[in-house]
Amino acid sequence: MRRLLPLLLLLALSLPAIAQREQLVGTWEHQDATDQDLPFLGVAQFRDDGTFTLELTANTGAASLMELEGNPDEPETDPFTEALLQAFPDSIAVAAHIAGVWSAEEQALHLDAQTSEVTLNELPMQEFFTGVARQMARLLADALEIPEAEYPAFEEQVIGQIGAGGEDDFSGQFSPDEADLEGTYELKDGVLYITDEEGERTDWHRITVSAVAATSWGQLKTLKP
Repeated sequence: MRRLLPLLLLLALSLPAIAQREQLVGTWEHQDATDQDLPFLGVAQFRDDGTFTLELTANTGAASLMELEGNPDEPETDPFTEALLQAFPDSIAVAAHIAGVWSAEEQALHLDAQTSEVTLNELPMQEFFTGVARQMARLLADALEIPEAEYPAFEEQVIGQIGAGGEDDFSGQFSPDEADLEGTYELKDGVLYITDEEGERTDWHRITVSAVAATSWGQLKTLKP
């Protein structure tokens, strides 16, 4: 009996923490329109085995994606910017799939992201930016009257500058490190409030398993908040 008492005490003390953690298990949705140029939908799934997935989807245009802004004093864009804007599709579906492990103790929430995958219009980043760079090279070559004999070398130069640069930018924004979280959470009236290290608070609403099953990953990538 003496040996059993410490075990019972330990179990009694751990039950509240286990119960709190179990309340987070499930699928949660967050819609964010803070940035009007890039509103996004987030779907987070916390599993009872300690793993999680986070899917972020958004729709945007070339100017917003590349952070290009027009200058009112210079209404006409330069050939480089004009070619860049023309080469990008009018609408770009951005989708990020992030996976890792999570834990919760009392009100603390820890997310350790380990992998991330980003697609643009359902294409891997490298393939998407290489395609854009090829179109841009042709537009620039026509505008700058590049001789056809010099075009292959010119195209490779544009691909090297635009393709790699665009992919690197997105790799940084959606890297596992960017998705890590050492924050707090609060469950109130069925809503999960998560506060990150910088004090930014977001609200997440539980969605049912049937709703998740009915919505495919391909469909999620085209949703607008």
